[in-house]
Amino acid sequence: MLEFHRLLVPSDFSSASSMALKYALRLSATFRAVVDVLHVWQPTRFLGSDVLPYAPDVPTIEELARSEAERALERFLSGHSCPKGTVRARVESGDPCDAILRIAREEDFDLIVMGTHGRRGVSHLLLGSVAERIVRTASCPVLTLRTAKVEATQALPFEEATTGGLRCD
Repeated sequence: MLEFHRLLVPSDFSSASSMALKYALRLSATFRAVVDVLHVWQPTRFLGSDVLPYAPDVPTIEELARSEAERALERFLSGHSCPKGTVRARVESGDPCDAILRIAREEDFDLIVMGTHGRRGVSHLLLGSVAERIVRTASCPVLTLRTAKVEATQALPFEEATTGGLRCD
């Protein structure tokens, strides 16, 4: 039987991430799973003091950015009904794809639940797709939810059958 004990929900605080968290919380209730909500922020790179002579030190900027990312994650979570003890929040720095893949692998997550913006064409070429790379290379299954097609209030694409197993629709 398919079981999920640990769910990883990467978040960029978008409506797609909000929908992914709602789905993960419903899965968590079904499987009694723990949900880790992860925000990965990418540190800004400066060219140096010759270019920006009055810029604050890089550690100060990174500390401020991390602190703001943590506050933004708290605000994001406050918009959801997260049962006590079910959701853990964390902030990491680095490349979002690399961090999500590393954490999913090293911490043995059962499922990654993430939103996708559904970009196509030039915007996809310029911005890339974090979700696409995660789907291609993750060490565990990935459930992606596209905001343009699916509403978080709709039923999950599977439900528990009377026998206790799962039925795919």
